[in-house]
Amino acid sequence: MYRTIATLIAIHCALLAGSEAFGQGATPGLERESTIRGFLSLYEEGKIDEARSIMVQFLQSGKGHPEDAAVLGKTYVNTGELTEAEHWFRVALDMAAENVNKSPENIQLLLAKTLWLLDKKPEALNHFATAGEHPSFEQAAQLDITDSLCEKCAEGRENFIEYAEALESSGRTSAAVPYRKVASAGTLKAGFWAIRMGYADRALSYFYEAESIWPLDKFPIEVQMTVLRDMIVAYWRTARFMHGAVAVERLFSLCHPSSKSEWTCPMDGVASAPLEGGKFSFFVTIHGKQLRPVARLHLALVSKLMEQVFLSVSWEPTTLLLRKPSRAQEFLGSVVSSAYKKQAVRREGTGDCLPETGTPYAQATGWEEDRVEFERCWFLLREKRAFKKVLAKELSNKQYRLIVKGLLIDMEFATKFGSLALSEALSAGTVAGISLSEVGTGLSKSEDASTQTAFAVGTRLMKLLQRVREWPLTE
Repeated sequence: MYRTIATLIAIHCALLAGSEAFGQGATPGLERESTIRGFLSLYEEGKIDEARSIMVQFLQSGKGHPEDAAVLGKTYVNTGELTEAEHWFRVALDMAAENVNKSPENIQLLLAKTLWLLDKKPEALNHFATAGEHPSFEQAAQLDITDSLCEKCAEGRENFIEYAEALESSGRTSAAVPYRKVASAGTLKAGFWAIRMGYADRALSYFYEAESIWPLDKFPIEVQMTVLRDMIVAYWRTARFMHGAVAVERLFSLCHPSSKSEWTCPMDGVASAPLEGGKFSFFVTIHGKQLRPVARLHLALVSKLMEQVFLSVSWEPTTLLLRKPSRAQEFLGSVVSSAYKKQAVRREGTGDCLPETGTPYAQATGWEEDRVEFERCWFLLREKRAFKKVLAKELSNKQYRLIVKGLLIDMEFATKFGSLALSEALSAGTVAGISLSEVGTGLSKSEDASTQTAFAVGTRLMKLLQRVREWPLTE
């Protein structure tokens, strides 16, 4: 329930540096310093009763600080002697008097927790209500980029929620706020830790719980931005693509231009940015002007989400590598038939960007492609015309997956390079001249659930990006 004794030792050693909270001066007296060192030495040796005896004598001499009595009380909590702990916390509170909120220790909270365990709940609630005014609460509720993120940050949140609910039930709603904020902040820190350790599901669980404790929109904008960024990453890692699209909408609703030169969000959040240190680079320019860092990163998140949605209706490169050459040939046609063929494509032009649709696999499924080749032909070589007849045939055969992939690739590259004006889908609502509204009508009657989801996510983000491209994205 309380800090470990190792932490208590660290606190007491810090106290030796002195505190002016109670007019004691900057340097503790030699007698207090000697007493504290003796206390700590005996406690570390397991001679708890002797350590307590030294501290009790020192406090009875009238030379101690409130923190000394509080630490003594904690030693009784650690051994389950709550009545003795209550006594020394009351002594500490009396010593602090009107300066209680200047003490490094939140003595009111220590006493309140002990009274709660002793089932003296009405009095405990009174102390909980005043303990929330201590500066330590505001500090604990702050999330800063220098914070150490860890799963243990979420420990103890159940107790704080219990105290908050009890205060709310007694009509002291405002007094419950600090407890909710601290519990939520600790849970968010655990979520930030989880996503950076690769635990996407665990991160989402922490983020959901944190928002149920205290609304996200009541935290500073840097916190909100960081949570939404991390949620987008977690959603694409867990293939919850529509949830990811909703999080993207929330992010762009939060972070947008407030004027031609300013945005509502800063570049930095309260934890390292997603994709930081990765190979996904977004230092791009538009007409010689560099994208604003916050716009660049948020478009990068959209691009990665689009990429993952694309892969959900395609074959990942890793899967292709595991295929036997004959199966890869059957699956992909001539587009990736050999390394020589790929080199020939680069030398001779873009004719081989046209897929062969006569292979056994293609006859069964329409047409599939390697994402790398699709991107090269579709976007980099601008060979949409080569696809137009194939897409039209797809549409007439009521097969839509290739068209949906065209939509996703079109917007993935537009967001990846910050060149939203180059996107055909954003400009005209078409893919190689094929109307997306017609595709949507056809898909609504299809049983291809994965393609339906991919299309729904793609068109939802398309509508968002059609607004975003009108924003001042460059510096």
